[in-house]
Amino acid sequence: MTPENSGFEPPGAGLPSFVETPTSREVRDALARKQARVWLTGVAWSGKSAVVRALSARDSSTVFIPARDFASVQDVVPSLRSASRGARNLIVDGLDELGSGVDRELVASMDRAAGSASLLVTSRWAESDLPPNWRLIVMEPWGNETIQRAVMMRLQELDAAVDVDALYSLLERLGARRPVQVVGAAEAFIRGGLAAAERWLSGGEPGEPELMLVEGAAGRVAVARAVRMPESLLLTPTSERLRAAPLVTLGRASRDWSGEIAELEDLINDAAVKEQDLQRFFERNPNFLTGIEYDRVVPHPVLARDGDGPLIPDFMLDVTGAHADVLDLKLPTAPLVTGAKDRRHFGRAVRDALAQVREYGAYFDIPANRESVQQRYGLLAYRPQLTVVIGRTPALDDPLQLRRLWDDRPPGSKVITYDDLLQNVKRLEQARRR
Repeated sequence: MTPENSGFEPPGAGLPSFVETPTSREVRDALARKQARVWLTGVAWSGKSAVVRALSARDSSTVFIPARDFASVQDVVPSLRSASRGARNLIVDGLDELGSGVDRELVASMDRAAGSASLLVTSRWAESDLPPNWRLIVMEPWGNETIQRAVMMRLQELDAAVDVDALYSLLERLGARRPVQVVGAAEAFIRGGLAAAERWLSGGEPGEPELMLVEGAAGRVAVARAVRMPESLLLTPTSERLRAAPLVTLGRASRDWSGEIAELEDLINDAAVKEQDLQRFFERNPNFLTGIEYDRVVPHPVLARDGDGPLIPDFMLDVTGAHADVLDLKLPTAPLVTGAKDRRHFGRAVRDALAQVREYGAYFDIPANRESVQQRYGLLAYRPQLTVVIGRTPALDDPLQLRRLWDDRPPGSKVITYDDLLQNVKRLEQARRR
């Protein structure tokens, strides 16, 4: 692929061209507007950094600012103000890596600091309360766009006889969107052709992947399976070129969840815990939400609306080919029940959370909305179950009192406490050990 038809110039001599996608073109066009304000969001490994690095390499008047170089989100603002002098475009990459503190006030401060320059921010967190002069763009999961196409190109480079279209059709037919599926199928295809790739995707013998040590929860070392990718030139953060054969992890080797369970217990017992801390934990440990009921977890899906800002639930939980439900996380410190002994009722935080998820449910009553979500995320959702995880199980004098409160929930909604969730995970872990 040449620079003329790839869209972006290669970031350095000897490095492969960036694979442009419809989303990357949308980002590029949005940033090209005068005094543009663009918020680029997407789950981890969706390709956000690849897009903005290609943009910055292409234009010498673009200043690239990695958020990880700062101690807090507030520290980004002075750097933006300084960099805006003489720059046409400013890019802040990975704002979510700095944790909490991103709110409408901070966004307004970044807007002012950028001045007349255009500003692009990438973050896993989609800010639902962006000012009207900001444009929200969502990157699809990276298996859908950039990496799938990059893997296909790499297969063509390795063997001109490889039927790339056949492999791509197989990925589409089997709904293979996750990175592990794309990479694993490509490796199986190289070894044994299309039949081997289909066996891999269908749960057959995936071969003997390599093992590697990775950082696990709370700084512990864990063992993960990995697939070795073909050797290629990589660009390091210091702009050095390094020839390497990357290992792509396939997930942890089978083991107990004791470390993750202990981490969750620490989080829900921490009075200062934030919703983003819990969001990150469940993104790293989706099996705590899927249990035995769901196959897939989609964090922060963006439910676009005409004329209004998007709705962004914390998670959608998917049963492949059947249905998808909605789950929202609230704080474990939120009071679940309030009122005198004989007049117990849900606390304000619970009532507000139920009102919020009812709005998510109403979104899927509109056929065009259902179709949009299905096309973007592969999720079939109609009258989804609306779950709120909030608070701790209260100690009531009458155990049936809590059951009566549950019966007062709006139809289609569900409230579970973090204690309930923790107990469900522990039961699931016990079942795995049998």
